[in-house]
Amino acid sequence: MNYNLHQLHIFTIVAKKRSITKASEALYMTQPAVSIQLKQLQESIGLPLFEFIGKQFFLTQAGEKLLECNLDISQALDRLEQEMQGLKGMKTGTLNVSVVSSAKYFMPNILGKFREKFPQIKVKLEVSNRLLVKNHLLENETDFGIYSVIDTTIQSEHISFLDNPLVFIAAPNSEHANISTLGGLAEAPFINREMGSGTRIKLEEFLKSKEIKPEIVMELATTEAVKQAVMAGFGVSLVTKYAIKQELQTGAVKILDIPGAPLASHWHLKWLSGKHLSPAAKEFKSFLLSGDFNF
Repeated sequence: MNYNLHQLHIFTIVAKKRSITKASEALYMTQPAVSIQLKQLQESIGLPLFEFIGKQFFLTQAGEKLLECNLDISQALDRLEQEMQGLKGMKTGTLNVSVVSSAKYFMPNILGKFREKFPQIKVKLEVSNRLLVKNHLLENETDFGIYSVIDTTIQSEHISFLDNPLVFIAAPNSEHANISTLGGLAEAPFINREMGSGTRIKLEEFLKSKEIKPEIVMELATTEAVKQAVMAGFGVSLVTKYAIKQELQTGAVKILDIPGAPLASHWHLKWLSGKHLSPAAKEFKSFLLSGDFNF
């Protein structure tokens, strides 16, 4: 077979985009140039790699197998390059980290300190929800996932690297600002995170343990939206203390002194079991274990 890595790369982008037009834009190539490379690749393979049914793009069985094998090749080449750099004593490579949304309040700070120590390592940070972080891990698109509540549905390993105090908050000028008992908490309107959120999981565990069933008046997808709703006086909520540093300084929110709070939690670094960690990933793992970020 006479094909090259460039053709395999083009094929992979087309397969992921499911569109020659979108792939050509991502590759900064013309559509005819992409089509020519795909045609040459198919001729070399000797089998059709994709087909169009109507206007929809589909990979053939051969195309699916080629995509799977090429991803393995790409990962092996990345490891080879990083291992060679490691043998030269150079701390280089790329670190990919996928984090749940609440981690955005401290991960840039930690990654910045990591880069100060290893300036030649490039960092890619993806902020999303628990489901997408899980998918990034399963599809091997990231080195690590960052969770506050471990996802036990996938085979993985993890370390804990940072405390995550969860606190109840209210607007200082609202009728909820002086709640200090579990009874008062039970009667307060609650602003909740979306189903599956680590903060929501911890909140539901706490409420169940205290036999509290408050009224949920709002369900929001991000901590930022939760903070805005609390500041507007809609009710109380539970958030990571890292998310309200600025609001505490300006007096926009108040931490409620509730028995049993702050809720104890931790941030965890998670990776797939059996995954080959690159030199850059190994350095980051060691960096977190060392606590050198002084957060």
